[in-house]
Amino acid sequence: MDLNKIKIKERVADENYDEFYRNYKNKNLREASKYLWVCIKSLICALGLYENKEIESQEEVIYFLNKLTSSGEITKEEVDTVRAIHINFLRNTMDEQIFEVYRERTERLINKLKNILRDRIMSSGL
Repeated sequence: MDLNKIKIKERVADENYDEFYRNYKNKNLREASKYLWVCIKSLICALGLYENKEIESQEEVIYFLNKLTSSGEITKEEVDTVRAIHINFLRNTMDEQIFEVYRERTERLINKLKNILRDRIMSSGL
């Protein structure tokens, strides 16, 4: 496990969250979705690095999310939320009201993923 690479992925997640927020405030929901997706992806990549796995593709992100679902760390609804945000980034199909529901769910998931990562790092003694 390379703690420096994990920290870099966490910083990338934070930077993308900041970009999400700027776009969200400007009501550019497609771009906001993009940055939420990249934020989630960066956190999943960090969790993968904790397990010495390089995660790069969308399929690998979803696979890892499903793995977290199997272990009971996140729910299927949270995986579906990530998929919906990613689809909105690709197709821009959500109106503001629907986006707001998914934004709230995604922000909760981001915090949950950060806590999972912190717990794993702390339990390893680093």
